[in-house]
Amino acid sequence: NYPPPHQSHSIRAPGSTSQQKTPFSARKGVGKENTENDKGCNCRNSKCLKLYCQCFAAEKYCVGCKCSDCQNTVAYENIRQKAITDT
Repeated sequence: NYPPPHQSHSIRAPGSTSQQKTPFSARKGVGKENTENDKGCNCRNSKCLKLYCQCFAAEKYCVGCKCSDCQNTVAYENIRQKAITDT
């Protein structure tokens, strides 16, 4: 006999898109900037608004990174917030 699955391990039907998103305000590291210990990203095409950008995934602004055409900054906050809600 197996114990009942934990909620975080529930099985979904293939193609199911229902996901519970953590509200941005409840996420760790909201709006923080990279620190000197962080290496920063070097994104080229994503404008640092995709989860494969290590700064965006860590919910930090890009500061001192080697990225191109970055929109993960305070200056682009509206665009950044839309990318967060879409993620």
